[in-house]
Amino acid sequence: MTDAEILEHTMPLPERELLKQSYYTAKDKLFSRIEWIENLRHPEMGISGASFGELLNAGTGPHSLKWIASIAHREKILARLRQDEIEEDEYDEENFSLKGRVCTTSDYNSDDPEAYVECISNVAITNFTAVTAADGMRKTTLHSAARLSIANSTNSPGEIIIGNWDNVDFLLGRKFDTILADYLIGAIDG
Repeated sequence: MTDAEILEHTMPLPERELLKQSYYTAKDKLFSRIEWIENLRHPEMGISGASFGELLNAGTGPHSLKWIASIAHREKILARLRQDEIEEDEYDEENFSLKGRVCTTSDYNSDDPEAYVECISNVAITNFTAVTAADGMRKTTLHSAARLSIANSTNSPGEIIIGNWDNVDFLLGRKFDTILADYLIGAIDG
């Protein structure tokens, strides 16, 4: 299948399911810690949140792709959290409410080393480049990105490419603000 066919024939997740998946990925302990540290590194951003800017996902896997999607949809998640603000025992699957809250300045000033798991950070990306090593994985990643509403022909916040880090000219001249090495480390380790 061509990229255009993949995008044309892939049904995005319904909005409700997309927000739920993005919410649970945002609550992931590893990624929420990364977001927390990024916000601490940029206190001048305040509660408006830090940006990872141009993000390179140097070895894209399903976990890191879902995290990118959770950032791309973060404004919707935070808006939903602000809207819901209900007690946990009032969670209603039919009405779809999210449990949690948006991180505040007092959270970032807390002495509690686990404070980052209590809230969801406001973070953003300008765009992303997701690297895979083979065309089959790139197509699978493109399909997943389309399901997560971060790949389409008109307003995608990023690109999914094939690359080999042994090639010294790969991404030559490109600059990135943040580099995520999720599957890359695993591939080297394996």
